[in-house]
Amino acid sequence: MELTCCHIHFPDSNRNNPLEKSNQVSISGKIEWVERARQQIRMLTPLIFSFELTMKNPVHTPINEKYPIVQMVQDQYNVMVTFRKCSKLFSHNVVVKGSESEWTKVERATGVLIHHLCDIPE
Repeated sequence: MELTCCHIHFPDSNRNNPLEKSNQVSISGKIEWVERARQQIRMLTPLIFSFELTMKNPVHTPINEKYPIVQMVQDQYNVMVTFRKCSKLFSHNVVVKGSESEWTKVERATGVLIHHLCDIPE
């Protein structure tokens, strides 16, 4: 990273065998800059919130990523929203994914979706 004058090595970018992968990142440089580089890398990691949504009336159109409120939340809060089917009948897991550096946006987006999709007053 140019900002910290550190050398950062993300392993396994050139390995072909998925069974021999390593998940360790190495950072070398002056100790104070290494810590700063580590903090910056951590802020880039994804942050994921999820909640279960049970449909009260399964006859209604299922909620998905194309719903207007979902589109608005994705655009306004810079998050990605996905729906995954649960093992429970008529239930979905709603997954809200954003960046650690924008954790307040991810938290707010999740709250907005819970209030709108679960009919909970704000």
